[in-house]
Amino acid sequence: MNSIQKAWIAIGVAVALAGGLLFWQLKYNKPKDAVTSLSKDDISLLLDGASPQALQRLKNDPAERKNVINQLRELLAFAAEARATGIDKDPKIKTQMNLNKSVALMNAYLAKHQKDMEKAQKEGKQVDPATSEPITKEEINAFLQKPGTEEKFKQFVKDAQEAGQLPPGEMQEAQLGQLKEQWGRVFVGEEKAIKAGLDKERKTQLQVAIQQAVVLARAFSEKNVDDEASFKATDEEIEAWIASYPEYDTKPKRAKAEALLKRAKAGESFIKLANENTDDPGNLDAQGKKLGGYYEFGRGVMVKEFEDASFALRPGQISGIVETQYGYHIIKLVRKLKKKINKTLEDVVQVRHILVSTMVKDSDNKEVSLKEMAKSVIEGKKHLELVDKLAKKHSVVLPDDFQLPS
Repeated sequence: MNSIQKAWIAIGVAVALAGGLLFWQLKYNKPKDAVTSLSKDDISLLLDGASPQALQRLKNDPAERKNVINQLRELLAFAAEARATGIDKDPKIKTQMNLNKSVALMNAYLAKHQKDMEKAQKEGKQVDPATSEPITKEEINAFLQKPGTEEKFKQFVKDAQEAGQLPPGEMQEAQLGQLKEQWGRVFVGEEKAIKAGLDKERKTQLQVAIQQAVVLARAFSEKNVDDEASFKATDEEIEAWIASYPEYDTKPKRAKAEALLKRAKAGESFIKLANENTDDPGNLDAQGKKLGGYYEFGRGVMVKEFEDASFALRPGQISGIVETQYGYHIIKLVRKLKKKINKTLEDVVQVRHILVSTMVKDSDNKEVSLKEMAKSVIEGKKHLELVDKLAKKHSVVLPDDFQLPS
């Protein structure tokens, strides 16, 4: 569910499992009655309280706002399909949704308490130390001593371990005590939120919906998307995608590498050839000095093709063209030696090499291999097609843009 979580985490909305938004039709109480629509006002309301830096980024970058909407659409579609296929009936999913509801209510209470304290300070009012803490240890201890609470906590730990949210096995007493205090804090905060009537407020109900929708969407993705072969790019699809873009044709780069190899084997200075032609960013030291393509390494450090070719050479020997995910390499072995690495005597090689890169920049301006680019585009398209299909099926409607809170 990373793609769902990225955008909203970046915005900085303070919820325990940040990752998306879901508009809740407030006149209904049952999850099955949730409406798959979100208005500009809804988004603005939920952004109230986001960090000034996050809001400024959204204000200055329409593409970032569009990305948020796309992520919302995915979340809505996946959560709706999870309900439609009965994932929300799973007892463990229900338990997680209920816990997330409690977290959302606690967060609402903490936010209200913070605002109340700030308002009191601005007005110059004396704040009672007894009420300055939103949730006290005494209140948590009182909650933990209620009948049946210990059994509920043990079940929470068991469920969390089975879900991989906590490490398996016996926990240390200090860790268990700290976890229990945090767990109790959630439910005390929930009780206070309800007592203050926050559960009736639209913003709080939306926050509850966020938490529950994330649980559902993640469960749907893990069950139906993440490990499904139909959503993975095949080797044939990758090759076909690359072939469909002439600008990514690697033949000219291969020809360049072949020409450099010919010059190196003809006796030209390998150091000079590397300094003038390599695309390897590692050819510069901290001061910007060119290194002549020099590397020293042992086993298990470099990519396999590069490592195998390097260790197979004799001192002074130049390899043929070695292809890796980074491009085309020409390697010259300087020497082989033994060195102590982590108290073990291991084989090490010293080489010089020239790289003719086939790397390309992705949508985030990050350099990736051509195959990685193709894989990302193909799988992204398949993912988007699924989102489109489910959004249409469940009548997911979102605005084209939204207003930021004032």
